[in-house]
Parts: sequence; structure tokens; C-alpha cells
Amino acid sequence: MQKLNFKNGDVVSGAILIALGTYIIIQASIWPYYEVNGPGPGFFPLWYGILMVLLSVGLIISAARKPKEDNADTIFTMGTWRALTVWFGLVVCLVAMAWLGFNIAFTLFTVFLVSYVLGRPWMTGIITGIASSAAFYVLFAVVLGVQLPTSPWGF
Repeated sequence: MQKLNFKNGDVVSGAILIALGTYIIIQASIWPYYEVNGPGPGFFPLWYGILMVLLSVGLIISAARKPKEDNADTIFTMGTWRALTVWFGLVVCLVAMAWLGFNIAFTLFTVFLVSYVLGRPWMTGIITGIASSAAFYVLFAVVLGVQLPTSPWGF
């Protein structure tokens, strides 16, 4: 019989998602499930929470049944470092938006992701950063009318 592998990032993230899904189910049970005109405000969150818990259980089971990798003794694998780098870059981007505004901060964040994290050429990162920032600006600021963070200089 195979020994289960619980020292796996998917097992940990699945457990965290189960906790989040349980919290969503508890909060959704406070709201009305069904009203006179149809589904109430608790309908969608309840089913979302249930689906999240079920899929998380499936993730834990499938991850625990995988054989242990040779380098699984260490928590900080290359994928973990990459994920932490992305989170750090996102935090820096959010803080920088107060000084640089959305367009410049998001462009720099995208360049960082594409060029540094993914290892693509710098020109690819710059083009992707400018294009994605422009697309976000057009979609949110122009089409939807959402006010994006601006720099002290107005852009």
C-alpha cells in the first residue's frame, strides 16, 4: 500500500481553500436562499462555497496520492520562490500606484512578470506591459467609467 504524501503544497492550499469555502458557506447561510422573485442573495455564495469545498477535497486527495518527489523535503522549491516573487511584485505594484498611478505601476509590474519571473526578453516584457496597461485603461476607465488610481501628477 502506498503511503500518502501530505507534505505537498497542493495539500496545504487545499486545506486553506476548504477553510475559505466553509467560511463562505457559513456567511451565505445567513442571507436568504430563495425569495419571492427567485434566488436570493445567499443562493450563489452558498453553491460557490460548496463547490469550493468539494473541489478542494478532490485536490487534497489527488495531491496526497501522488508519490513523494526527491526534492519534496524542502518547502521552498523553485515554484514556491516564483510564487512569492510574484506576490512581492504585486505588493510593490499596489504601493507604487499611489505615487506612479495605475498605468505606470501596472506597466512596470507586467514588465517585471514577463521579463524577470517568466524569463522572456525585455522587449517582449515592455510591449506586453504597455499593451496590457492600455487595454486595462480602455476597458475600465473608458468603457466602464471606473476611476483608476492616478499619480500626483494626474496620470
